Amino acid sequence: MRVNPRSVMLQPMFTNREGCEGTASNNHMIADARKEAETILAEARAERKAIHEDMETSRAELEQTMEKKYAAAKSAGEKEGFRAGEEKGYEAYRAIINDARDIVTLAREEYQHYLDGAEPVIIDVAMKLSEKILGEKLEQETHWLQFVKQALQEVKNQSDVAVYVHPDRYEETVQQREEWLAILSNSERIRFFPDADLDKNDCIVETPYGRLAASLKDQLTALQTDLYEKLAAGRSP
Repeated sequence: MRVNPRSVMLQPMFTNREGCEGTASNNHMIADARKEAETILAEARAERKAIHEDMETSRAELEQTMEKKYAAAKSAGEKEGFRAGEEKGYEAYRAIINDARDIVTLAREEYQHYLDGAEPVIIDVAMKLSEKILGEKLEQETHWLQFVKQALQEVKNQSDVAVYVHPDRYEETVQQREEWLAILSNSERIRFFPDADLDKNDCIVETPYGRLAASLKDQLTALQTDLYEKLAAGRSP
């Protein structure tokens, strides 16, 4: 039977970036995932900037071309003495230039609308890549044991500790009982329970004073929040 948490809760792991800088700085798995995700985001921003610059260049070139055509028509009209034709030509070319500007503006707005919809997709791709990196690394026994170790260090002063892991992780976790007891210097006992409701890469630690969840999903959520913050900062003028 699980221990029911009391009113005093332990500080969750990885639930906010500011509160876990010490742990995160030593977590190479998160660092690798963050690096890959931020690389994808940076490449997407660079592509957006390049396309925006290309559109600005195309608009400037189009305006220059229209102005040259107007100047040529104006000069020809003056030489032939057709003042009325000159004015008519001026208005016609002005209309063409304005239409061209409208088209470029509309294209820019449409592209920005596309980017606004694409950016969450970019982050989603980055998150899937990060999840793949973390999941693959946690499949390695040494990384999984380090993951559990970090969780137990958060409750090392507790006297009674229960650890819940996915059944696939149970045997390899229990085999390190002596190492876990060495971390829990004040603990009188440590118990392990398989829990099929947990994700394979999740670990729950309970004490008489609260419950702590070391979750891959929580780490990815924190990373996703960080990426959205960086994306918002990149949009700021």
